[in-house]
Amino acid sequence: MVRIGFTAAVASFLIVLDSGYVKADSATENVRVRIESSRNEFHFSGLDVQIQGVSLPSLGVQRLTGIQSLQVTRERKNSKLYWVLNYETHGQKQKRVFGYNELHIQGASLLKSGQALPHELIFIGKEKFDVIAVVPLEQYLVGVVSNEMPQSWPIEALKAQAIAARSYTLAVMKERAKRTYHVESTIHDQVFKYVSQAFALSPQMSRVIEAVQATQGQILVGKSNSAVLKAYYHADCGGKTASSRSVWGNGNLVGGAVDQSCPSTSKSRWTFQIQKEKLREKLRALFKFSVNPMRIASLDFNHSQQDSRVQRVTVGFENGLKKSISGQEFRQALGFSELRSTKFRVTEKGDQYLFMGAGFGHGVGLCQWGTKSMAEKGQSHIEILRHYYSESGISRL
Repeated sequence: MVRIGFTAAVASFLIVLDSGYVKADSATENVRVRIESSRNEFHFSGLDVQIQGVSLPSLGVQRLTGIQSLQVTRERKNSKLYWVLNYETHGQKQKRVFGYNELHIQGASLLKSGQALPHELIFIGKEKFDVIAVVPLEQYLVGVVSNEMPQSWPIEALKAQAIAARSYTLAVMKERAKRTYHVESTIHDQVFKYVSQAFALSPQMSRVIEAVQATQGQILVGKSNSAVLKAYYHADCGGKTASSRSVWGNGNLVGGAVDQSCPSTSKSRWTFQIQKEKLREKLRALFKFSVNPMRIASLDFNHSQQDSRVQRVTVGFENGLKKSISGQEFRQALGFSELRSTKFRVTEKGDQYLFMGAGFGHGVGLCQWGTKSMAEKGQSHIEILRHYYSESGISRL
């Protein structure tokens, strides 16, 4: 398991450094966020950089001062892998080699391509490695809410988003406690970008910070077992939310929340065209069969909630074999941004398939566009959350 932080003193330093915009204390949980994956190298810069490795024996903390730029790579020598740091300090190029299993780096003003990075990074992997940021929970939520929902939206919508994101995060942290990271920084979990203290002073960001602080410690829990709810959310339900079971085959989130406003939004209805051969390429990559996929044989819809989302897609192969996958797997194969939801129909148009659909996202849990509409009508974040998570209650950590 990854060790977090060098010492208690350094951990408190992280909290004090950014406590100007997020309330935090020594009990704040750290979230491990994978911000890069399968990298050959990683370039960044920083001040007062401290390095520690996880190995036996540990060589303690090493400090680099006056850093202008750093490059982390992996090199193999005599069948053993090493971490290599190439860096520039006071105009001089330097190089250090470490035999650690994991490399932990902390520092002030860490930057990558002009984007602020959290103050603690973990590098872990073999020839290719992941970069994992360690962020206190409430600071992490500022970076999520500001990227998952427009900062100009009503404050009650932002509060609802903050509670949903906090609940999802804590539920996933428990599920993945033994992994090297808890969450991805992408749509595969929650979109996250670190918010530096300087950027936190902007007027728009102050609204996000207000929403996170006003709901600090508030979470969604199941009414039956009081466990933290894995509170999924999405952009646009297209008129009605779906259950987690109909999308992934498991989970306890019920669907059926009706949003009259969603079908009327400008981007709710969409079309997507793809060449048949291009679709075959994507399906070949998904199935990894030696036999080529040839066509979309059939679509199975979930009519239990009168939502008409595609639950299963059956693909026909050139040898006559047919294989069925979930609508969500099919979306992932074609691209989540292209096939925007499983609420679609498909027709053949010459050498192309034409998809016509509604909504954006998996459709489970909180609908962000519906949340905006409810907040604009004067409904509170509590009322919004009750609308989308009808089988849950709100508790405090």
